[in-house]
Amino acid sequence: MGTSGNKWPVNSKEIVSAIHPNPPILLSVTINSNSVFLEWLSGNSDCYPVQEYYIYDNDEIIQRVPYPNLSTEVTDLFNCTTNVFYITAVIYKTQSDPSNSLSAFIDLPYGPTITYYDSTCNGGITLIWEMQQEVCLTIDYYNIYEVGA
Repeated sequence: MGTSGNKWPVNSKEIVSAIHPNPPILLSVTINSNSVFLEWLSGNSDCYPVQEYYIYDNDEIIQRVPYPNLSTEVTDLFNCTTNVFYITAVIYKTQSDPSNSLSAFIDLPYGPTITYYDSTCNGGITLIWEMQQEVCLTIDYYNIYEVGA
């Protein structure tokens, strides 16, 4: 069998690695308001260095993180949404299988806005309020506080 010598094979589009990287291990997802912080371990040895990691949210690639970073922050997540994250390792355009997945439910606790208030004759007060943001879960009750009391 002959070789192509010093030329690339005819009709070659691109060269990809024959080494299939091991998947990373997603360790934690820490929720911070409408963002999350992801941390993972590399599944590969230094003999086959990863070039970058692809971060997925609900099966869509959302970030590319260069090696040797093993953490990232994902920002601007939508309220009332469950985000399912996983990571792949990349060596010369060859992706690993997905890592384990971890979920984060974003539930930002927005308070209501008082739209009307009025004093009553007996020393009480009437309040009317409305929610300015989407509420993820059913509200059972409100706590009302008096400033300075």
